[in-house]
Amino acid sequence: MPQDFSRRFGYQPTTTDGLLGDPTGDCSSPVPLPGEFVAACRQHDLGYDLLRYAGRSGRALPPEARRAVDDRLAIELPRSCSTRPGGLSRAHCLAWAEIAEGFVRINSARQGYDVPESETALSIAPAVGVGVAALAFGASRLTDRRGSTHGQVAR
Repeated sequence: MPQDFSRRFGYQPTTTDGLLGDPTGDCSSPVPLPGEFVAACRQHDLGYDLLRYAGRSGRALPPEARRAVDDRLAIELPRSCSTRPGGLSRAHCLAWAEIAEGFVRINSARQGYDVPESETALSIAPAVGVGVAALAFGASRLTDRRGSTHGQVAR
């Protein structure tokens, strides 16, 4: 950890469920996500703050660094679902893990895997709209597969 990180970012990273992260970080999402994701999201927030630290210090890291931070989130989100009992509860958690990871990856790609900086709701609205449309389309396809016999009437 850089020596002046805490002074510059206003917090001392702490461990939550075995993961080092921003103690006040959360899962930035327009919809509520499973509570099990908190530690993974805090770790991801710390990773982004370290990318910001490097960028603001004149030593911006290559795009692979942001991909690595996002890759770590992609590992930790589904891992956090392991505390749930099997069946639908775990499947629900794992589905949200995939959705959250997808949104993070879309946003990182949209930003060119550059240093993550704060944005306004207006600046990200188009990306959120595309993501919501993709979710709706995916859900309709899933419903179509489960609920119909592809144009035939079920007997």
